[in-house]
Amino acid sequence: MRMKTLSIDIETFSSENLTKCGVYRYAEAPDFEVLLFGYSADGAPVKVVDLTAGETLPPDVRSALTDPTVTKWAFNAQFERVCLSRYLGYPTGQYLDPSSWHCTMVWAATLGLPLSLEGVGAVLGLEKQKLKEGKDLIRYEAARVDGAGPVKQFFTITLPLLTSTIFFNLIMQMINGMLVFAQGQIITAGKPMDSTLFYVLYLYNQAFKFNNMGYASAMGWIMIAIIAILTGILFGTKKLWVYEGGY
Repeated sequence: MRMKTLSIDIETFSSENLTKCGVYRYAEAPDFEVLLFGYSADGAPVKVVDLTAGETLPPDVRSALTDPTVTKWAFNAQFERVCLSRYLGYPTGQYLDPSSWHCTMVWAATLGLPLSLEGVGAVLGLEKQKLKEGKDLIRYEAARVDGAGPVKQFFTITLPLLTSTIFFNLIMQMINGMLVFAQGQIITAGKPMDSTLFYVLYLYNQAFKFNNMGYASAMGWIMIAIIAILTGILFGTKKLWVYEGGY
């Protein structure tokens, strides 16, 4: 029976940052490759082809990609079409005919749904949601195929992925450190010998024990200025060490 529709989802790898360079430059990177090819022909159960393991696309699926009579469906079909053009060996600047491609992301937008597959699944309450672990697993698999050991994987994948969380916690804990009060007030009252007289506790004492409101107010403004300066420095140096890349 002749195939009429083909639903597609692919996982890819490229050293180019997709969010910053766009799909064309992403797909033209020398190390670009399609890792996984998931498809469903005419509504049949989904099948996944692991191209990194040496598997190949079935002949009927491969021919359907270039057959204008077969309707191809994909979420963000432009991405799949450009990437698969590169996979099929099309020269730079030439791509699969877009006339037979339908984009479910556009259909979602016309219905007022989110423009991400994860968001659409959440809003519709689908039983099966988009897995968030897939991209991370692909990063590790691609590194393993390229010969990276556990140590290199940690410093080139795990640690960069953690930098956003480290950055957030660094700012929050820096602010919390400046605002320490309850521990010193309740447990030691700043003693012994003022060793636990934290900045905010000292400010509190000046304001409410010694009635030096002006001095305490000045300390408050100084604390705000210090927090603002340190936060500004962290944001200013963020691009030097916080990974913001993606697929």
